[in-house]
Amino acid sequence: MRYTSGSQEVTLRRLEPLSDEGLKARAMNISEPFSASIADQCTPKPNPEFQAPPDVIFEGGPFPTSEFRLIPILRKFVIPSPPDYPSDSTPFPDAATILTKAAEVLLDGGRGLGGPPEGFGSNAKIISTALADLAVSGRAALKSYLDAKPSENTLVQLIKQDASYSSFSEASIRDAVRQVLLRASLVLRALRGDTKYRTKMRGLNTILGSSGLGWVAVSGEDDPPHRPVNVPSAPFPQYSVKVRMLSNNQESEVDTRFMIASNAGPGEPFFDYNLGFPVDPAPSLPSSGPVFLYVHGHMSSLEESLDLTKALLALAPAPGFPKDSAITVIAMDLPGMGYSAILTPKKSRTIIDPTDPNGPIGALDKSQYPAGYPGLDFIETFIIEFVKMLDLLMVIPGSNLTKRLTAVIGGSLGGYMGLRLSRRVGDFPWLANIVAWSPASVWESYANQFLDVPKDVALWTARNNAAVHRRITACAT
Repeated sequence: MRYTSGSQEVTLRRLEPLSDEGLKARAMNISEPFSASIADQCTPKPNPEFQAPPDVIFEGGPFPTSEFRLIPILRKFVIPSPPDYPSDSTPFPDAATILTKAAEVLLDGGRGLGGPPEGFGSNAKIISTALADLAVSGRAALKSYLDAKPSENTLVQLIKQDASYSSFSEASIRDAVRQVLLRASLVLRALRGDTKYRTKMRGLNTILGSSGLGWVAVSGEDDPPHRPVNVPSAPFPQYSVKVRMLSNNQESEVDTRFMIASNAGPGEPFFDYNLGFPVDPAPSLPSSGPVFLYVHGHMSSLEESLDLTKALLALAPAPGFPKDSAITVIAMDLPGMGYSAILTPKKSRTIIDPTDPNGPIGALDKSQYPAGYPGLDFIETFIIEFVKMLDLLMVIPGSNLTKRLTAVIGGSLGGYMGLRLSRRVGDFPWLANIVAWSPASVWESYANQFLDVPKDVALWTARNNAAVHRRITACAT
């Protein structure tokens, strides 16, 4: 096996399988189980906001064996349209269509939905509610909802155009439409409203159970959510931002979410005419006090920061700052993680094509140790551009983020990114202070033929075998 690493040509010989005797000689030494001297403090905490979902909307049996996958009759309305979808047709997910179907289920029990011939009977209300939720709980459906802003009259006309509903009075149609529009608006405000309202609604859900919003339907594998749904959400102001960046010689735009937590409180909400309800005021910083940027771990979300954030806020005022100063923590969802938009591989990392005459090894070599890691380069560039973008968004005097940042903090991937970013302090003075714990990827990589040849061969063999069957994404971390 031959490939080029930098300016060196490397030849690796194929290793023959070990004999039974050889395997026994290399058997792993395993000790007897023993009890740790320190008690495990990681006791799972119950989620007070969790509401048991209605089993009828899940495929594969009741919760939890269903894994929360919605039944096909619901999923079909949020599965994205394929790339070759006719340009003159309405792409899915389409919020107006989803809400229309939700109202029709209330009228005919779901017989026109393509489900059981006799309809859903007493479960029709549950199916209708789930459809109304899907019109706003997913990222793509929400965009359709806000672009079209389906009104009561629009949905009524769509239903009346269907001859199957000609026997229903306009009053009954309007009543069904109003119910689904109300449900969709309540769910959307609970997800995207101002902090005080979101906290109140989630609290009511905890106290009232199904009398509150109850379970909110979402199909993450088809239309990923834009905010936490049915799980705890940061009780601080949350915002959306599109970060434009240039990484790996490609322009990208990352649509993500961030929070600003501070002792100063969220401030007074203002009315967002696009959403149709009050939201948190524009991002800003308190007039004084330390500001921390929290970078979460791999495949986590900004909610990872909450325990530490609450502990830090409890320390205010910080030593060396005025008594009326506040402590602030900023956290965001990294690209492709948390509730940021899904990344398209072509814009974030190297694509391996098994039909390439040079073979997958040649392509993978672009990210092999120690030449470079395009996935980590992408995240590093994102963090820098995120701070730049947030600095521009903060228009209130004294909110100059790059001059106010006290430290970049984080663990695991977040710790590694802090250490990685520290080498650029000459260009960005706000990187002067880094606090990293359990940093990932700081050890020598096994994907290095000079460190451990057998492990290097094992890693490359696994990748090559995967590339034979499908295109894979190379992201060396």
